[in-house]
Amino acid sequence: MARNRLARRGGAGGPILLLIIAVVAVCAAWKLMPVPTGTGDWHVTLADGLADAGARDVNVVVMFTADWCGPCQFFKQHVLRDGDVAEVLGTSFTTVKIDLTERSGPNSTLAGELGVRAIPALHMYDADGYIVSRYDGQPDAGAFLRWLDPHR
Repeated sequence: MARNRLARRGGAGGPILLLIIAVVAVCAAWKLMPVPTGTGDWHVTLADGLADAGARDVNVVVMFTADWCGPCQFFKQHVLRDGDVAEVLGTSFTTVKIDLTERSGPNSTLAGELGVRAIPALHMYDADGYIVSRYDGQPDAGAFLRWLDPHR
């Protein structure tokens, strides 16, 4: 008799346990997925971005970001995923992501030299490497498009 009760409890718990495992697996996979931005690959050095911009004769949008920065993650997930933003960035600009996750090293030195005091920070350079505009903070998609528009 005890064997039957255990079998029934185990049988009912099996599907629930599988459901919990499936939900955890989907959440983990979602968290590990790269954020699609519609802009193709982002350059990881300013030099590479400037070389690409020179070849394409476009401006460079540089995003200073870090994995530990909540507003940066919001910007990547909500603004960069916007269809209009992705199209404008992908067709009219070269993009560079400067990762400041590690608080020391060459990227941090570069950010200091360029006057980055808080992130997310967005800088725009012309193809010759001259600063065109800066945007400090976390714009929504509309504000970001307005910032980009005069420089397309």
